[in-house]
Amino acid sequence: MTRPEPERRVLEAQTLVEALIKIQQRLVERLEGLRSALGDGDLDAVAEVVRHVQTLCTDASNIQDRLDSQFAALDDAERAALAPHLRDLEREAGRVALLRDQVDDLIDALAGVTHETIIANNQLASRLNGYHPGTQVPVRPHLFDHTA
Repeated sequence: MTRPEPERRVLEAQTLVEALIKIQQRLVERLEGLRSALGDGDLDAVAEVVRHVQTLCTDASNIQDRLDSQFAALDDAERAALAPHLRDLEREAGRVALLRDQVDDLIDALAGVTHETIIANNQLASRLNGYHPGTQVPVRPHLFDHTA
């Protein structure tokens, strides 16, 4: 025996809402884990680190400008004498680039999750706006019991 169309649509909608709720719960768990990893929710400390990194980048840029002008004035022997230091600088720059890429990936992932969550919440809110479940929709919990 087939179910009437309105009842099926309601059950599908309910299943989707429950799936969204579970996704939201998983997002909360993930974000709590991230918060914990960022110093147990100490966002002031994270902001201080970001400010410090920005200051260091500005300082590095200023030093690089000065180094570029000085390096142009050096002869080959003087440049050769700087070779070990330049290799060290290149190694450290590589480490910074790797860390920067990892942080960029983390920020992109967080921004994506936040953006997608906002969109999903807005869509769900607009779909449920004015929705009031009626008594004509019977509850069938056995349909949602995925452990059976």
